[in-house]
Amino acid sequence: MPETVKWRGKWNAVIKISGLKKTFGDLEVLKDINLTIEDGDIYGLVGRSGAGKSTLLRCINGLTTYQEGSLTVDGREVKDMNEQQLREFRRSMGMIFQQFSLLNRKTVYQNVATPMECWHYPKDQIDKKVRELLELVGLTDKMKEKPRNLSGGQKQRVAIARALTMDSKVLLCDEATSALDPKTTISILELLKKINRETGITVIIVTHQMEVVRNACNKISILEHGEIAAQGETKSVFVQKPPALQRLLGEGQLRLPQTGRNITVAHYLNQVSQGELLTEMAVKLGIVFPVLDGQILNYGDDVFGTFVINVTEEQFPLVANYLNEKKYQWFEMEQPHAEKEQNEEGDDE
Repeated sequence: MPETVKWRGKWNAVIKISGLKKTFGDLEVLKDINLTIEDGDIYGLVGRSGAGKSTLLRCINGLTTYQEGSLTVDGREVKDMNEQQLREFRRSMGMIFQQFSLLNRKTVYQNVATPMECWHYPKDQIDKKVRELLELVGLTDKMKEKPRNLSGGQKQRVAIARALTMDSKVLLCDEATSALDPKTTISILELLKKINRETGITVIIVTHQMEVVRNACNKISILEHGEIAAQGETKSVFVQKPPALQRLLGEGQLRLPQTGRNITVAHYLNQVSQGELLTEMAVKLGIVFPVLDGQILNYGDDVFGTFVINVTEEQFPLVANYLNEKKYQWFEMEQPHAEKEQNEEGDDE
């Protein structure tokens, strides 16, 4: 019999997924999934309904099996665990949902205490833990209330406290803010970030809400039809706007000039405004830049701006050196398809 996995105490919540494939009969739900979630990340899995997000989440906590590939947590393969190992493993995987799934006949205190009671923890330990968690989520004054007397945001706070009772190392959030209004959503995201900072817990958020991703997640993967269509640091993905993100946002691709080089520049607005950056660069280099696009977005506590400029082949090295010296984030956008096709035809000739 395999050795029992010990999941209590200290362990590293690094999740590594390689070549993962999940099918239901002839339906291929997940195809060649490859990603790494580091210990302490707030990681977003985003995509439209049916993209495979929730199925991937259930593979991570061992509720759904997978046919091919590898999924390890702290170096341990989830699909190789026996029932006893899985049961212990899931104790360290807290989970919250869109529907709060609270027990309506029990008080807030009793709802939070339920998992510990099921595992036969001593009463004094349960009491200490419940009170600590209710203080953490800001509901100490509601511990004797029933769920019917709580707002949606308060119910989700109770669900979060309950998910943390087992000293969870990973918190899985499946569309946890979808039923909440925007103001309440922000307060729940702030709570999740606070818990992440104070406890170091890894948080995985499944969502289709892009504001949730921008406000909370440091990294994301965009799923389309069971595949990862784009992934990386959240700011980088939003700055570069790969086609998968544009499709998710419902935006058309930017029409870029087919001559010269097209550059996206990103900057923090608390450091320099777009106008100041462009003016300073134009004066320094003696170049007037056509601005093709620009936007301002919130990323967590930062306000981030991007703009797209077009430069000639001769100007490109000067602009690149200037941006590198100033330590601005920038990248060159892909050449439009029409020009690529023309170049390929010219090569054939």
